[in-house]
Amino acid sequence: GFTASVSGTRAIDSSADHSYTVGLTGKVGPMNTGVDYNEATKRVRASAMATVAGVTIGAGLSRNETSVADSWAVGASIPVGALTIGAAYSNGNGKASEVGASYALSKRTNVQLAYMDITNNSTSAVNVATTRVRLQHSF
Repeated sequence: GFTASVSGTRAIDSSADHSYTVGLTGKVGPMNTGVDYNEATKRVRASAMATVAGVTIGAGLSRNETSVADSWAVGASIPVGALTIGAAYSNGNGKASEVGASYALSKRTNVQLAYMDITNNSTSAVNVATTRVRLQHSF
């Protein structure tokens, strides 16, 4: 089965800017796949991921992600008990690398820690390194 989605955003200021995104996700053989299109930016993204020998590996491409460059990304993660460790790298308008871990406190609650480094990005006010800590609960 495939799942179709439509989402929209609208600015709350006087500009009334809006953006709509349509997408399609589903399994193709052993891979989870997805594609989406944003009508405001004309951005098209496609991605696929699969689990091989306990390691989840994924890749994605984005056409017209920014007005400067197309982009691509690869990543991998592996569970170790309640802990999942992962890393990702992307290249397009700049380069970004991220490493992180997520610890499951229960079936619906986890705590996450991640570090990301972004370089050579012309659309960012500054190239940054960030650390993120998140407590997440699914309802």
